[in-house]
Amino acid sequence: MSRSTDWKFRQFLQGQRERILALDSEFECAAGADNLDRLFRELGLIRSEMAEAIKTYSDQLTSPQLVDLLSQLNGELDERLSVVIKAFIEGQTRSLTEKAQRDPLTLLFNRAAFDQRLHDEVERARRYGRNLSLILFDIDHFKSDNDRYGDTAGDQVLLQVAKILQASMRKSDSTF
Repeated sequence: MSRSTDWKFRQFLQGQRERILALDSEFECAAGADNLDRLFRELGLIRSEMAEAIKTYSDQLTSPQLVDLLSQLNGELDERLSVVIKAFIEGQTRSLTEKAQRDPLTLLFNRAAFDQRLHDEVERARRYGRNLSLILFDIDHFKSDNDRYGDTAGDQVLLQVAKILQASMRKSDSTF
């Protein structure tokens, strides 16, 4: 490899390393799917540019130091990509689990979440020898009012009840 090519390739690799390192602080706080998506795209772009540079310089890459540097840089990039992918998958899983456990209108927990939580709380009460309280209530005449005034009015009643419930609960309480 000529000195000029060696210098250009080394500068390119250093620039890529700086781009990867600049993203490191974002890895720490990239909780949202949009941030993770942007990081993933940026890392993909870096990977693509590195592949293009390797193709350009491949017949001239004979310096073991440059090959080692390139290998190390690819390893760093792979590590960061795996962190982003894992965080994205965990976030998507958490989001889907949360959606599956909540009523789409009121955002209160649904029956499946109630059943699981009740089971867990009964087991906890048994394990620690503690009492357990459960409050169930009914909205008087809801079905007949919903039939008479329509689903939109019924939805408004459910939203108001949900709002009242959430406002009156402690943080340690659950609304099912």
